Amino acid sequence: MTKAVRAACAALLVTGTVAVASPVGAAPVARVTNGNASGPGSFAEAVAEANEKPSIRRIVFDSGLTVVVAGSVEFAGAQALTVDGNGSTVSGVKVDPAATWDGGLFVSEGDSSDLTINDIVFEDSPNNGMAVFVPEDQTGTVNVALRNVVVDGAQFHGILVDAQSFDGFNTDDVPHPGCVDPHPFDSDASVAVSLTNVDVSGAGSLDPNYDISIATGCPQDFDGVRVDEGGPGSLSAFVYGGSFDDNLADGMELDEVGDGTVSAKVFGASFNGNGDTVPVDNPAGGVAEDLDDGFDIDEAGPGDLLAQVVNSVVNGNFDEGLDFDEEDEGDVVVTVIGTTADGNEDEGMKADEEDGGDLHFTLVGSSSINSVSQDGFQVEEQSDGNVVVRVRNS
Repeated sequence: MTKAVRAACAALLVTGTVAVASPVGAAPVARVTNGNASGPGSFAEAVAEANEKPSIRRIVFDSGLTVVVAGSVEFAGAQALTVDGNGSTVSGVKVDPAATWDGGLFVSEGDSSDLTINDIVFEDSPNNGMAVFVPEDQTGTVNVALRNVVVDGAQFHGILVDAQSFDGFNTDDVPHPGCVDPHPFDSDASVAVSLTNVDVSGAGSLDPNYDISIATGCPQDFDGVRVDEGGPGSLSAFVYGGSFDDNLADGMELDEVGDGTVSAKVFGASFNGNGDTVPVDNPAGGVAEDLDDGFDIDEAGPGDLLAQVVNSVVNGNFDEGLDFDEEDEGDVVVTVIGTTADGNEDEGMKADEEDGGDLHFTLVGSSSINSVSQDGFQVEEQSDGNVVVRVRNS
């Protein structure tokens, strides 16, 4: 009998319980064992423990829990963090909307910002479903990986990753002086997002009392997934499977400003029925209308826009199905294979390039049909640069 076993037996005789140590070298794990809003075994307690102990890099839920949180559960540790939900649900059904105004049901704003979330549902948030706020002084690459995650019925964005300063409250397309941005910072870091079998629906499910007026409120540009990158870093996204349907504004928007490239690879996803936003006057000038695409990429400043969309569907969106816009120096290189765009209000597939740079669009085995008011397919070069379009079996 080893000394460790003898010690455990002694503890059993004295106390009636055994504390089993983690294997040598194993990192400690914080566990969620009940659905309480606070206290031992709660999600909030597990995150608070990870905030205090950098050695905790993993939070594990018992299987099938329903956790009704009281407000934003905020991770602020310096370590990378993995959350394994084991089929559990985090609900904001009892949350005071003011309690998550600056975040979401779960918020990561730690010094690492690397986050992995598996097998969990976020539902009925009065703000964002979940959010990652990248620190202003962050460098390198921030990695956000979600697998088998569902976000349903968030009042604002379903999933928000914010590394960009702007003057609006989660409304980067429509700046407004009456809205306060909870994270008004650019970061030098690049952002890499991986979404595997992620389903986001009902983002922008605004309370009827929510003020969207120009005079006193905030415009309603709330996407299923919103990733904002500012400063010199780049933005990359990998999407495998999943659905981004029936959201108030875009199903997914990738927004990059400053130096840096946007690259996206999408396989077998759907971006359907997005866009119920009422066009509003933009205080910065003009009317904000382009808020309602299935999949939207905006790249501003020097840098390329690179996108592959394979075996996906982009049907019935209020504006474009696929909308790719590049401003300033940089090329646009888009490949669409085996993808259907059907019944979108404006173009089914659209790519624009401004200033110096070429535009290359390849369409293979795809269809873009029944656009309500615009073309099925449109590419536009607005300055110096070549346009090369290849269409096959489409």
